Amino acid sequence: MRGVMRVVLACTFLGGMGACGSPNEFIGRVAGQSLDVREAIFRKDSADVDIYVHLTDAKDLCQRLNSGAGPFPGTTVFTMDLRGPLMRPEVTIGTYRVNTNSAEAMAEAVFVKTDGAGTNVVEPSQGAAVGGLVILDGIDARPGGVATGNFDLTVGTQADRIRGDFRATYCVIGH
Repeated sequence: MRGVMRVVLACTFLGGMGACGSPNEFIGRVAGQSLDVREAIFRKDSADVDIYVHLTDAKDLCQRLNSGAGPFPGTTVFTMDLRGPLMRPEVTIGTYRVNTNSAEAMAEAVFVKTDGAGTNVVEPSQGAAVGGLVILDGIDARPGGVATGNFDLTVGTQADRIRGDFRATYCVIGH
């Protein structure tokens, strides 16, 4: 019993560092499509206001975004857009609600799955989050920095439920 307790405590303490399983998890399906997360990145928008967290089954997403490539044929990308409150627009640690008053901290999220030709196979009305929360536990928007958190969302007109965790590496766009 002591050994099991030590493992649980170690995983609880180190879990945010990816020591006890994947730090990036996507549970659920959107319009019948799943996502096996291979990479997570986050970036700022061009005005340095919004933060975009991308979970994808592709590798080298930051390099692809910097090259201007896209859409990415045969890939799945789940993107969360976090926006601070109107009077204090910077994104900080906290809870971001989907479909909330624009004066509050808010989130938008979209699930995209492309076929071999780069066409999205998930209808926009089925891939957009319609409710739920994104919780940002930590953020360091500097080269080498990470953003950590979790999400529990309802997606699309079909009301699919997805949830998961992320530990996303900062991606500088336009360097």
